[in-house]
Amino acid sequence: MTKKKLIIIIIAIIFVVAISILAIILKNRNVETSDNNNDDTQNISNNETENTIADTNVTDEDSLNNSIDTTSSNVENVESGPQTQEKNTQQATNDKKTEVVSKPQTQTQTQSPQQPASKTTKEETPSTPQAPSTPSQQQQVPVEEYKRNDTMINRIKQVIQTNETDNMKNFGYSIVVDSSIKNQTNQFTFTESRVINAIRSKFGTIKIYAEDFYKNGQLIMTECYIL
Repeated sequence: MTKKKLIIIIIAIIFVVAISILAIILKNRNVETSDNNNDDTQNISNNETENTIADTNVTDEDSLNNSIDTTSSNVENVESGPQTQEKNTQQATNDKKTEVVSKPQTQTQTQSPQQPASKTTKEETPSTPQAPSTPSQQQQVPVEEYKRNDTMINRIKQVIQTNETDNMKNFGYSIVVDSSIKNQTNQFTFTESRVINAIRSKFGTIKIYAEDFYKNGQLIMTECYIL
């Protein structure tokens, strides 16, 4: 009986020791799991805090971008504001100018049909004083005029009568004034020697003539003829 009791006691001690060892192992495991859980929770919390910080940074960047956009839009509105006002004022002035310009056009259009009548009357009146232009043209053309010179004819007669040739004395002569001899003989300017030379062989009817040649009312020369 004693052996059985010893065996039972030994078994009981071994069982107790085994249970105590298991209990210790389980405690260690629980501690490790708790530590792991704490680490996981800390990691999760750290991740959450990091995510929240990143989100806050993103929100801050978005807010900054939005503020920059709003400020740039405000600046553009501020810059475009006076330009649009100036454009509006310029358009208003241009509209006023077009209105001011368009009003006189209607007046000129209404007055335009009346102007041709006055122009026609003014153009018809100066047509009459254009007549003197023909005399001015005629004055430019040289006007030639011949007039009989009786004083020169008488001088030619006197020279012939005072310088009678032998033929004139023997056969006689008569002095006749005839203008047709201009086409039959050449003219000469008066000198006594020329008249004497012209009657050197003359007798019978002696034709004489003299005239003055005028050009534009001015005496050019006295032409003498003997035939």
